[in-house]
Amino acid sequence: METVSEENMVTNAVNNILGLNPMGVFYEAGDSIDGIEWNNSLLPICPNMIGGILLFSQALPEEADYIYAASSNLPVAYASNNVNSTANLARGSMNLTESKALENGYKFVWEFTPSQGNGTIAAVALTSAQGGTNGSGSQVGDASTFLQLKSIRLDDLTQAKQMVLFEAVEVDFENNLLYSIIYQDTGVRIRKVQIPIFSWG
Repeated sequence: METVSEENMVTNAVNNILGLNPMGVFYEAGDSIDGIEWNNSLLPICPNMIGGILLFSQALPEEADYIYAASSNLPVAYASNNVNSTANLARGSMNLTESKALENGYKFVWEFTPSQGNGTIAAVALTSAQGGTNGSGSQVGDASTFLQLKSIRLDDLTQAKQMVLFEAVEVDFENNLLYSIIYQDTGVRIRKVQIPIFSWG
Protein backbone atom coordinates (compact mmCIF):
# COMPACT_ATOMS: atom_id res chain seq x y z
CA MET A 1 0.00 0.00 0.00
CA GLU A 2 1.35 3.43 -0.97
CA THR A 3 1.16 6.31 1.53
CA VAL A 4 0.97 9.87 0.19
CA SER A 5 1.59 12.79 2.57
CA GLU A 6 1.01 16.43 1.65
CA GLU A 7 0.76 19.74 3.46
CA ASN A 8 -2.77 21.03 3.99
CA MET A 9 -4.23 24.46 3.43
CA VAL A 10 -7.37 25.82 5.08
CA THR A 11 -9.99 27.75 3.13
CA ASN A 12 -12.40 30.36 4.51
CA ALA A 13 -15.35 27.94 4.49
CA VAL A 14 -15.64 27.52 8.28
CA ASN A 15 -15.08 31.25 8.87
CA ASN A 16 -17.85 32.05 6.40
CA ILE A 17 -20.27 29.60 8.01
CA LEU A 18 -19.60 31.01 11.48
CA GLY A 19 -19.57 34.65 10.43
CA LEU A 20 -22.04 34.99 7.56
CA ASN A 21 -25.68 34.35 8.42
CA PRO A 22 -27.55 37.49 7.29
CA MET A 23 -30.85 37.82 9.17
CA GLY A 24 -30.60 34.12 10.08
CA VAL A 25 -31.59 33.01 6.57
CA PHE A 26 -29.13 30.11 6.30
CA TYR A 27 -29.59 28.31 9.60
CA GLU A 28 -31.18 28.57 13.03
CA ALA A 29 -29.48 28.20 16.40
CA GLY A 30 -32.15 25.90 17.83
CA ASP A 31 -34.75 23.61 16.34
CA SER A 32 -35.54 24.00 12.66
CA ILE A 33 -38.87 23.11 11.11
CA ASP A 34 -37.53 22.13 7.71
CA GLY A 35 -33.84 22.94 7.55
CA ILE A 36 -30.48 22.38 9.23
CA GLU A 37 -30.36 22.57 13.02
CA TRP A 38 -27.24 24.54 13.88
CA ASN A 39 -26.58 22.95 17.27
CA ASN A 40 -27.00 19.36 16.09
CA SER A 41 -25.86 19.41 12.46
CA LEU A 42 -23.01 21.94 12.36
CA LEU A 43 -21.63 21.91 15.90
CA PRO A 44 -19.28 20.75 17.19
CA ILE A 45 -17.03 21.73 14.27
CA CYS A 46 -15.38 18.30 14.43
CA PRO A 47 -16.84 15.98 13.33
CA ASN A 48 -19.84 17.88 11.89
CA MET A 49 -18.84 21.08 10.11
CA ILE A 50 -15.70 19.42 8.72
CA GLY A 51 -16.71 15.80 9.16
CA GLY A 52 -16.72 14.75 5.51
CA ILE A 53 -14.23 14.22 2.70
CA LEU A 54 -14.35 14.77 -1.08
CA LEU A 55 -11.98 13.14 -3.59
CA PHE A 56 -11.49 14.80 -6.99
CA SER A 57 -10.02 13.57 -10.27
CA GLN A 58 -8.54 17.01 -11.04
CA ALA A 59 -6.36 19.28 -8.93
CA LEU A 60 -7.96 22.08 -6.89
CA PRO A 61 -6.57 25.64 -6.73
CA GLU A 62 -4.91 26.33 -3.39
CA GLU A 63 -6.78 29.55 -2.64
CA ALA A 64 -8.44 30.47 0.65
CA ASP A 65 -11.62 31.71 -1.07
CA TYR A 66 -11.92 28.69 -3.38
CA ILE A 67 -14.73 26.94 -1.51
CA TYR A 68 -16.86 25.31 -4.22
CA ALA A 69 -15.30 23.09 -6.87
CA ALA A 70 -16.17 23.70 -10.51
CA SER A 71 -19.02 21.67 -12.00
CA SER A 72 -16.49 20.20 -14.43
CA ASN A 73 -14.61 18.65 -11.49
CA LEU A 74 -17.23 16.78 -9.48
CA PRO A 75 -16.06 14.38 -6.74
CA VAL A 76 -15.42 10.82 -7.84
CA ALA A 77 -15.72 9.65 -4.23
CA TYR A 78 -16.77 11.02 -0.86
CA ALA A 79 -17.56 10.01 2.72
CA SER A 80 -19.33 11.46 5.75
CA ASN A 81 -18.86 11.15 9.52
CA ASN A 82 -20.66 7.81 9.71
CA VAL A 83 -20.74 4.35 8.16
CA ASN A 84 -22.19 4.12 4.65
CA SER A 85 -25.05 1.63 4.74
CA THR A 86 -26.36 2.52 1.26
CA ALA A 87 -25.66 0.94 -2.13
CA ASN A 88 -23.80 4.06 -3.28
CA LEU A 89 -20.38 2.84 -4.50
CA ALA A 90 -18.96 6.36 -4.66
CA ARG A 91 -19.35 6.78 -0.91
CA GLY A 92 -17.03 5.36 1.72
CA SER A 93 -17.28 5.23 5.51
CA MET A 94 -15.64 6.88 8.48
CA ASN A 95 -13.73 4.57 10.80
CA LEU A 96 -15.56 5.48 14.01
CA THR A 97 -12.95 3.76 16.19
CA GLU A 98 -9.84 5.47 14.85
CA SER A 99 -11.45 8.88 14.19
CA LYS A 100 -11.27 10.85 17.42
CA ALA A 101 -10.29 14.08 19.15
CA LEU A 102 -6.59 14.51 19.96
CA GLU A 103 -4.88 16.81 22.44
CA ASN A 104 -3.85 19.17 19.63
CA GLY A 105 -6.52 18.56 17.00
CA TYR A 106 -8.71 15.88 15.48
CA LYS A 107 -7.90 12.66 13.64
CA PHE A 108 -10.08 11.55 10.72
CA VAL A 109 -9.88 8.09 9.16
CA TRP A 110 -12.07 7.16 6.19
CA GLU A 111 -12.19 3.77 4.52
CA PHE A 112 -13.27 2.62 1.06
CA THR A 113 -13.81 -1.01 0.12
CA PRO A 114 -12.25 -2.26 -3.17
CA SER A 115 -15.57 -1.58 -4.93
CA GLN A 116 -16.03 1.94 -3.50
CA GLY A 117 -14.58 5.23 -4.70
CA ASN A 118 -12.81 3.86 -7.77
CA GLY A 119 -11.17 6.36 -10.11
CA THR A 120 -8.25 8.73 -10.46
CA ILE A 121 -7.67 10.83 -7.33
CA ALA A 122 -5.78 14.10 -7.83
CA ALA A 123 -7.08 16.16 -4.90
CA VAL A 124 -8.70 15.67 -1.50
CA ALA A 125 -10.77 18.22 0.41
CA LEU A 126 -12.59 18.31 3.71
CA THR A 127 -16.29 19.15 3.70
CA SER A 128 -19.21 19.03 6.11
CA ALA A 129 -20.83 15.80 7.21
CA GLN A 130 -23.75 16.62 4.90
CA GLY A 131 -21.39 17.37 2.02
CA GLY A 132 -19.75 13.99 2.50
CA THR A 133 -23.13 12.28 2.31
CA ASN A 134 -24.30 13.60 -1.06
CA GLY A 135 -23.20 17.21 -1.37
CA SER A 136 -22.80 16.94 -5.15
CA GLY A 137 -25.55 14.41 -5.75
CA SER A 138 -26.02 10.73 -4.99
CA GLN A 139 -25.83 7.81 -7.39
CA VAL A 140 -28.65 6.04 -5.56
CA GLY A 141 -30.61 8.73 -3.69
CA ASP A 142 -32.41 10.71 -6.37
CA ALA A 143 -34.80 12.20 -3.81
CA SER A 144 -31.94 13.70 -1.78
CA THR A 145 -29.71 15.13 -4.48
CA PHE A 146 -29.72 18.57 -2.88
CA LEU A 147 -29.59 19.35 0.82
CA GLN A 148 -32.10 22.00 1.91
CA LEU A 149 -30.63 24.29 4.53
CA LYS A 150 -33.77 26.26 5.30
CA SER A 151 -36.90 27.60 3.63
CA ILE A 152 -37.81 31.25 4.00
CA ARG A 153 -41.38 32.54 4.24
CA LEU A 154 -42.41 36.17 4.44
CA ASP A 155 -46.15 35.72 4.85
CA ASP A 156 -45.90 36.06 8.64
CA LEU A 157 -44.53 39.61 8.25
CA THR A 158 -46.88 42.55 8.03
CA GLN A 159 -47.38 43.99 4.57
CA ALA A 160 -45.56 47.16 5.62
CA LYS A 161 -42.45 45.17 6.62
CA GLN A 162 -42.60 43.13 3.43
CA MET A 163 -42.70 46.30 1.35
CA VAL A 164 -39.57 47.63 3.08
CA LEU A 165 -37.70 44.50 1.96
CA PHE A 166 -39.11 44.60 -1.58
CA GLU A 167 -38.19 48.28 -1.94
CA ALA A 168 -34.62 47.83 -0.66
CA VAL A 169 -31.91 49.35 -2.85
CA GLU A 170 -28.87 49.19 -0.59
CA VAL A 171 -27.68 47.48 2.60
CA ASP A 172 -24.95 48.70 4.94
CA PHE A 173 -23.77 45.40 6.40
CA GLU A 174 -21.27 46.95 8.82
CA ASN A 175 -23.90 49.15 10.49
CA ASN A 176 -26.94 46.85 10.00
CA LEU A 177 -28.83 49.44 7.95
CA LEU A 178 -31.21 48.90 5.03
CA TYR A 179 -32.18 51.70 2.63
CA SER A 180 -35.35 51.60 0.54
CA ILE A 181 -36.78 53.98 -2.06
CA ILE A 182 -40.33 54.24 -3.41
CA TYR A 183 -42.39 56.79 -5.31
CA GLN A 184 -45.00 58.44 -3.08
CA ASP A 185 -47.54 60.93 -4.41
CA THR A 186 -45.49 63.47 -6.38
CA GLY A 187 -42.18 62.73 -4.67
CA VAL A 188 -39.84 59.97 -3.54
CA ARG A 189 -39.75 58.42 -0.07
CA ILE A 190 -36.41 57.16 1.23
CA ARG A 191 -36.32 54.95 4.31
CA LYS A 192 -33.39 53.98 6.50
CA VAL A 193 -34.19 50.98 8.69
CA GLN A 194 -31.94 49.32 11.25
CA ILE A 195 -32.28 45.53 11.15
CA PRO A 196 -30.17 42.69 12.67
CA ILE A 197 -28.58 41.50 9.44
CA PHE A 198 -25.91 39.23 10.94
CA SER A 199 -26.91 36.97 13.79
CA TRP A 200 -26.57 33.40 15.05
CA GLY A 201 -30.17 32.45 14.51
